[in-house]
Amino acid sequence: MKRVGLGFLLLLVFSFANANSFGDDWAWEFGVDGNQLIAACTPAVQMLDEPSRKFTQQESYNIGYCHGFVSGTADSTQNDANIMGIPRGQLVRVVQKYLVDHPEKLSLSSSFLVREALIKAFPKERKGK
Repeated sequence: MKRVGLGFLLLLVFSFANANSFGDDWAWEFGVDGNQLIAACTPAVQMLDEPSRKFTQQESYNIGYCHGFVSGTADSTQNDANIMGIPRGQLVRVVQKYLVDHPEKLSLSSSFLVREALIKAFPKERKGK
């Protein structure tokens, strides 16, 4: 629980520290939809595939944003998905694949999309089935 709170606090601090205005940048800072998340997670998956590659400063920011956002949302999804012990890199790959496979959903909330991707990929076994 402390990890979720700390992750959320850090997300807010970095968001406000980098926000210039509440115009178009506001949507990016708060990850309103899947369009921003897919852009951030693309270099994150590239980093997993090519760890020796040099990334730009913006790509590095996007990588951190993607990993942090997916990790934070995954922490809040543990009751609905079987993600205990799954490496963060694998979670990022699952989310990115889901976003790529469902472009019709990119206008939806990024937190909703991450939860949906993880729940579908790692369904929690229900007792009594």
